[in-house]
This record gives sequence, C-alpha cells and structure tokens, in this order.
Amino acid sequence: MPANIDRLVAERERLARNSAIVTGMLKTQQVSDWHERQYHRTGGPTVGERQADEAELELQMANASVHELRRAKMRELVARDDLRWETELNAMGLTVSKDRA
Repeated sequence: MPANIDRLVAERERLARNSAIVTGMLKTQQVSDWHERQYHRTGGPTVGERQADEAELELQMANASVHELRRAKMRELVARDDLRWETELNAMGLTVSKDRA
C-alpha cells in the first residue's frame, strides 16, 4: 500500500484510541459527579472532605510530636549547658546556687 494510506490508517487508529480514552474519562467524571451529589444530598461527608479531615488530624498529630521532640531536645540542651557552666564555675572556685527541694 502507498505510504499516505498507511499514514491515514495510523492516524485514524490513533484518533479512535484517543476518542475511547476521552469517552471513558467523561463517563468516570459523570459517575463521580453523581456520587458526590448523592453524598451531599444524604448529608454524608464526601471522600474529599474525609481526606481533608484526616490530613488535618495527621498534621495536628505531627505538629504535637515535633513540639514534644523540640521540647525534649531543649531540656537536654539546657541541662548540658547548666552542667558545663557549673563545671566551669567550680574550676574557678565558684558555685551555682541550687534549691534543695
């Protein structure tokens, strides 16, 4: 067959594949829209709303975890600095006043 016919056949096959893909995507979008409307109509949360709520909860938990880790690291740093300063003062014949509770 001539090259122009081969090109025409290949082009038509490509257009048919692309058309099938677009048709499938449109059907999926219609089904998704219908489900979203049903959730709104029944008052239930949508999948996106549930995911947003879960993401917010995860962020809050991660924030709390990071906050506790930072607090622990800061306490450790302050304790190390206190010990170093006490050692330096003791070397100079001075002392740190401590509460005896």
